[in-house]
Amino acid sequence: MRDGRKGCRTDLPAAILADLLGLHVNTAVRWVTYARRDWTDYLAARAAEHGKPQRDE
Repeated sequence: MRDGRKGCRTDLPAAILADLLGLHVNTAVRWVTYARRDWTDYLAARAAEHGKPQRDE
């Protein structure tokens, strides 16, 4: 279910997403922004913080 909602957040304009889910348009804008963000740097920093090895690709 979560994967479907993420796809919805990235494919629909924020105004339509807000209307469909009963959200304030500003909240929908934040969701769309977060969903489009590249989280690679954050994940690498968290892995380094916890001493976990990073994968090389």
